[in-house]
Amino acid sequence: SLVAAWAALPNPITSPMQLEMTSLYGPQSDSLPLSLGPKNGASQVNTITIRPALGVDSIVHAANLQAGVSLLALDGADHVVLDGRPGGQGIAGVWTLRAISVDNNTLALINGAQHNVIQYLRIQNAGTAFTSRGLLLGTSPNDASGNSFNLVQYCIFQGARTPINNNGSLGNPNRKNVIRANEI
Repeated sequence: SLVAAWAALPNPITSPMQLEMTSLYGPQSDSLPLSLGPKNGASQVNTITIRPALGVDSIVHAANLQAGVSLLALDGADHVVLDGRPGGQGIAGVWTLRAISVDNNTLALINGAQHNVIQYLRIQNAGTAFTSRGLLLGTSPNDASGNSFNLVQYCIFQGARTPINNNGSLGNPNRKNVIRANEI
């Protein structure tokens, strides 16, 4: 499972890491929601990339979760690359994140998630409630830097009352996030 692979990463991270979902991977093997926390040693050089393997034509994580829960959360995780392209090649993403319930988030960056890259994902949300978001850049009560310096590019956002929401907080604002070249 993706969560088990995340847990098996070395501590500390001393080189770039790649977690690839092969054609044998089934999202049903993961217990949803997915929450990926911080990894010691992750850096601009020692990134952690999660993507479909070359040759995979579709990965779909979908769930009907309780209110306010995110399907996938980078919970304080830094220097993570979520790339929907098989093998990180080409311009077509095949990884879909789909939240089915009416009032939750599909993808959330929370609690000081920084320097992450979200690209070539299909982010879907069936929600109609004010609290349904495709992407939530949430609050960071214990990290003064907020959820900052993240890049979201080349994604397709579908549904959700609010496709992208940047919350932050007065004391710990989210800063310098770049959202570009997405289809919303």
